[in-house]
Amino acid sequence: DAFVEKASVFHTVDELKKDVREKMEKAAATKAENDLRVAAIDKAAENITVDIPQVMIEDRITQMIQELAMRLEQQGMKFEQYLQYSGSDMTKLRNEYRETATKNVRTDLMLEAVAKAEGIKVEPADLDMEVAMMAQMYGAKPAQVKKIVTEQGRVGDLAITVMRRKTAKFIVDHLAAQEA
Repeated sequence: DAFVEKASVFHTVDELKKDVREKMEKAAATKAENDLRVAAIDKAAENITVDIPQVMIEDRITQMIQELAMRLEQQGMKFEQYLQYSGSDMTKLRNEYRETATKNVRTDLMLEAVAKAEGIKVEPADLDMEVAMMAQMYGAKPAQVKKIVTEQGRVGDLAITVMRRKTAKFIVDHLAAQEA
């Protein structure tokens, strides 16, 4: 108990164990909820039949590569260095991303179709909540995030993201109601 009190905010080993158990249970519940959401969305996306224009897949691949490059830059690595270290090139990378990009585009098209059919809308309050979550994630103020999103012309992208999330929740809730 003395060590726990010195090394943590807890006073006893039992308090520490209880906190760890609660955090593990919460993490397991969150993972289970996420797995259910992913499975429901994947199943719904599998059930649609749509011809996906190749340009949409190519655009998604480009977006995925741009996101990778940004993440690498944030970690202090140049994209070209990554390609060199991984023994890859742009053609190989684009081919590696093709299947995932196709799945993502199919899922997005399904979510957009469901949102339209069910009249799912994005309200200003939804956008404000998303901005607040982003601000919390990045340790910034909501006003700063909103300013950046607006200046970069990303409000439309943000609205699409929120709409897809709301639609995914609708699908999961609808599935849960059917199973109940």
